Parts: sequence; structure tokens; C-alpha cells
Amino acid sequence: MKGCENMTPMTLAQAAAHYDGTGLTLTALRRAVTQNEIAHARAGKKYLVTLEAIEAWLKGEKLSGGETDGKDQN
Repeated sequence: MKGCENMTPMTLAQAAAHYDGTGLTLTALRRAVTQNEIAHARAGKKYLVTLEAIEAWLKGEKLSGGETDGKDQN
């Protein structure tokens, strides 16, 4: 199926490798995920993201699905 690779969950290291050479680093992805700027899920201690969520973040959009820490985001 065309386009399904954008919806495939991957680790932050895998996502950083996908964007290798663009200046988007593992550190930048980790910071954005931990600040709930990129929609993500957790598998144990690992964060999982999709290319779709990263692309939305890069465009300044917010996709639903990011975990929250229970704090009010106001």
C-alpha cells in the first residue's frame, strides 16, 4: 500500500536515521517528544513516532496522540 510507511511506528533513533543529513537530530526529536510537540506512543521506555507526526510537527501542525503527563497545558 502506498503511503503506509508514513504511519509505521518507529523509534526515535530510526526516525533520526530517516532524516540523516537534514539537520534533524535524535536530540531534537527526543526534546520535541518529551515536550509533547510530536504525537507519540510509548513501548516500555522507548518512544514511538510516525513520519506523519514528525512531518506535521515540522509544518507547525499538531496531531493528536501525544502522551500527556497529566498536567494542564494552559
